[in-house]
Amino acid sequence: MKKASSFLILSVIFLLFYVFYKSEIVYNGSKYSYYLPYYKILFLFLIFSIAIYFFPEKIRIYSLITIFSIILAGYAFEVFLFYKYYTKDSFSKRKEKIYFEEFGKKFDKRSIIEIYDDLKDEKYTVSADNVGYFLEQNNGSLELYPLAGVSNKKTILCNENGYYSTYLSDRYGFNNPDEEWDNDEIEYLLLGDSFTQGSCVNRPHDIASNLRRLSKKPVINLGMGGSGTLLEYATYKEYAPKNVKNIILLFFDGNDIKDLKRELDSIILTKYLDDKNYSQYLREKQKQIDEKITEYINKEYLLSSKKSKSKINLEDLIKLVKLYRTRLQIFKPVMKIPNEFEEILISMKEIANKNNSNFFIVYLYGYQKYGFRNFKPQNSNYIKSLAKKLDIIFIDTDELVFSKEKDPRDLFPFKMYGHYNIEGYQKISEAIFKYINSL
Repeated sequence: MKKASSFLILSVIFLLFYVFYKSEIVYNGSKYSYYLPYYKILFLFLIFSIAIYFFPEKIRIYSLITIFSIILAGYAFEVFLFYKYYTKDSFSKRKEKIYFEEFGKKFDKRSIIEIYDDLKDEKYTVSADNVGYFLEQNNGSLELYPLAGVSNKKTILCNENGYYSTYLSDRYGFNNPDEEWDNDEIEYLLLGDSFTQGSCVNRPHDIASNLRRLSKKPVINLGMGGSGTLLEYATYKEYAPKNVKNIILLFFDGNDIKDLKRELDSIILTKYLDDKNYSQYLREKQKQIDEKITEYINKEYLLSSKKSKSKINLEDLIKLVKLYRTRLQIFKPVMKIPNEFEEILISMKEIANKNNSNFFIVYLYGYQKYGFRNFKPQNSNYIKSLAKKLDIIFIDTDELVFSKEKDPRDLFPFKMYGHYNIEGYQKISEAIFKYINSL
């Protein structure tokens, strides 16, 4: 049994070296925060493995049997989830059935890459989330960090409602009618991630379009998928017109803090925080941005998307990704908010005050809160108290929208995990509009 203990110790040491290789050599330390949990777990495992080596033989035997049984059970369940996901995807089949019963149409089961390949049209592009971060992490130094998408292109977004949503991007690559930028005054300017961008519905069903309809006034949508609060702040500084009446930061409970922590590793994005006068002058570089993003889409994005379609992703299997995402993630502890979050809010509010704009935080909740019994909202109470401290108006969509629904899941596609459906976006937009106009 001492041989088994020695093998366990050597295996853990090998894994530690592998994590070090990925973190410090492949990614040059830029993804240290991502690999930190692996370091911690493996170090604890190493200490435990060394301790087992000196245990009495009987205890050592039971300990090793327990460890290997837990590991084996975890991987067995992971393989089961992979099999279920790829061969018996009950969610997809339920969606297909409901969609056909309601609309008499077949659910579009093609991937976004298949849609892109089928079109083979230069007028189309795909919405690739957070291209700038990917380029910076894989190329080291970066002269230009894109914050939006390709301009003036029919952009393929996503499919959660049976069809692929698309929009014609504006002159800066955002989801707006281009003429919105020609207005002398803007009623609402929206900052946020994919929920703000309008995933996965067409205009005029996204939040910005609903606010245009309700107010009959110009609205600028600066939302982009994959954005955290630091990237949203950078976008605000680069693109926001000065003549805006209401600035609305739509904070998504599900992953905005996680995205912020990742963005704090970015050399370029942190410059926006460290230097209030810093700018890339992106409005003047749209041609470069279009070329950079198109090159990324044609090389990296399409390649990685095609790889992800393979039935078995060995690295995901090793990391127990399916087990984590489908079972363990709903029990994860509340993620600590970095101090920089408050700093960003203060800076945003200062710019808003300087331009005589009202500033709001709208707190958006995901499906997890209403679809998983054990899930708890991440940081709503803290951010609500922080908004009060900073004298920022806080709009809680659970209080104004979801708590009033008989079944809040009705506001999500087919009552399943995803972004909001048309009704969900509409009700949230109406609540925001009503609340702001009641002040």
